[in-house]
Amino acid sequence: MTIADRPTSAAPPIAVDDEVSVLFVDDDAMLLQGLRRMLHPMRREWNMTFAGSGKEALSHMEKEPVDVVVSDMRMPEMDGAELLCKVGEINPAAIRIVLSGFAENEAVMKTVGPSHQYLAKPCDADHLIQTIKRSLDLRHRLGDPRIKAFVAELGSLPALPHVYHDFMAAIADPTATIDTIASVIERDIGLAATVLKLTNSAYFCLPTKITDCRQAVRLLGLDTMRSLVASACVFRSYEGSPRVRDRLQSLCDKAMATAASARRIAMENNLSPHQVEQACCAGLLSHVGILMLLAEHPDCCSKAEEIVAREGISPLEAERRAIGANHAEAGAYLLSLWGFSDPVIEAVLHHHDPDQECPDAIDDALGAVRAAHTEVTAGNEGACAACIVKPPKNDPLASAS
Repeated sequence: MTIADRPTSAAPPIAVDDEVSVLFVDDDAMLLQGLRRMLHPMRREWNMTFAGSGKEALSHMEKEPVDVVVSDMRMPEMDGAELLCKVGEINPAAIRIVLSGFAENEAVMKTVGPSHQYLAKPCDADHLIQTIKRSLDLRHRLGDPRIKAFVAELGSLPALPHVYHDFMAAIADPTATIDTIASVIERDIGLAATVLKLTNSAYFCLPTKITDCRQAVRLLGLDTMRSLVASACVFRSYEGSPRVRDRLQSLCDKAMATAASARRIAMENNLSPHQVEQACCAGLLSHVGILMLLAEHPDCCSKAEEIVAREGISPLEAERRAIGANHAEAGAYLLSLWGFSDPVIEAVLHHHDPDQECPDAIDDALGAVRAAHTEVTAGNEGACAACIVKPPKNDPLASAS
C-alpha cells in the first residue's frame, strides 16, 4: 500500500481532475527530447513543458502556474541554482528538483538551499516519475495553499541554540570524531532532518536511503560536513522567543524519547536492522511538523490551541482548522520533498491517525512508531507527546512570539 492509498482522518478530497503542471529545464535539446519521449505515458496526468534555458522557463512561469520544476544545474547565463531561487520567489509552493550530471562540489552546494532534491543523470523514468508523484500525493493532503508554500519554502530547520553551538564547535574542532558530531546531531530534530536530507541527495551516490545520523556523518565524511557548513546556509539556530525555545526543547526531548522507544520496540519485534533504523528515524522526526510551526509560525499554534479550548475538539482537527493540515501531514510533506524513504514518510504521516489502533503484531516502522508514541504519551502523565505542546498556564504562545 502506498502512502497515498492509506486513509487519513478528515483529509481534504483530492481533485483528480486538476492537471499537474511540470516544467523541465535543460539547455541540451537532445536531452529535452529524450525526456519528452521518456515521460510520454504521463501526458494524461501532467501538463508538461520543456524549456531550453532559465530565461525561457521564467517567461513560461509568468504566463502559467507551475507545480513542479525539474532543472539541469549547469546552464549558460543562468544556472540551475539561480533559476530555482527565482522559482521559489515567484511560486514558493512549487516543488523544485535538480536533475544533473554535474558533480563539482562547490556548484552542487549552491543547490542545497533552493532545491528540494538532487537527482543524478542518467535518471530512469520510473525513479523520476515516482519522485515527483510522491511529493504531489502528499501535497494534495494540505488543504490551504499557504501551508503548501510555507513547507516548500523551507530549505532547512532551525536547531536549538545550545545544540547549534555545540554542533558548530564540534565541526570546528580538528580533533572531533564522527561519533562526537553525530551525538550532537541526534539531540536535535532540525539538525537530524537537515543532515539526513543532505546525505540522501543523489549527488553523494549512496546505494540506499540513509536513516541513521551516525551512518550519515560517516558516509559524508568530516571534510564534506565542514564544506556544507562553510558553503551552504543550511544550518541555523533558532533565534526567536525564549518561551518558544523552551517548548522546542520539550519537543526535542519527547522526540528523542520516541526514537529510543521505537528502536527498542522494533528490535523486540525482530524487525530487520534496516527497519529498526527506519523506526528510530521516524520516531525522531515524527514531530517535525510541530517544529516547523512552532519555530516559523507560532501564531498558527496559538490559533489551534484557542480552537481546542473553545470547542473541545481534538488537537489534530484544530490544526486542520487553523492551517489546513495537521502537523503529521505537514511534516510528512516536508520529508517527501527532501527525499526521505517511504517507510519513514509513512510512519510520520500516520503515527497519529485516530482511526488506526496500535497493532498487536508490529512488522514495520509505522507500527513501532505508533507503539512508541503510545508508550511515551503514557509515561508523560497522559499528555500528548506529538500534538502541539501546551505552554504553561497564563502563558499564551501569541504573547511569547
